[in-house]
Amino acid sequence: MIADENKKQYYRALIEKKAEYEGVFFVGVKTTGVFCRPTCPARKPKFENCEFFETAKQALLASFRPCKRCRPLSHPNHVSKLVQLLVKAVEENPEKRWKNRDFQKLSVDASTARRQFKKRFGMTFVEYARARRMGLAMKQIRKGDAVIDAQLSSGYESSSGFRDAFSKIMGAAPTQLGQNKI
Repeated sequence: MIADENKKQYYRALIEKKAEYEGVFFVGVKTTGVFCRPTCPARKPKFENCEFFETAKQALLASFRPCKRCRPLSHPNHVSKLVQLLVKAVEENPEKRWKNRDFQKLSVDASTARRQFKKRFGMTFVEYARARRMGLAMKQIRKGDAVIDAQLSSGYESSSGFRDAFSKIMGAAPTQLGQNKI
């Protein structure tokens, strides 16, 4: 959890596009549903529309998608073409459950994808794709949709599998979301 005084400091860094804050935090913009780097060239949001995260994974789990302008998942180091291809594939179809045949269709070795994502983002590719799906499910539930609708639209056929995955990633069952436990 980011302290309030840090939030104000981060917001100032965002407004002033301070490069020294790259990799220190990410900002999620509630009105657009995207998360950005501190130096993003896009128009800056109001403070009350910002949510600050220490990692990209936290932003994904909070249902934000990567900004298409600043590409927060490809900075500060250059990202390989393979990682770019896989991130693009997830963004085109975020509810997809990745299987070995999906990697084969892209001519990608699943273990290579796992290693490159782990090295670059601190999570495997499957964890990234799952975090993206769970973030979308959480957004639906927060919006007031039924849990079963969020489950099905995020690619889970089994309600127990969805509940277990959601609980493991988010820290509470999906039905508890409306009770502000997350």
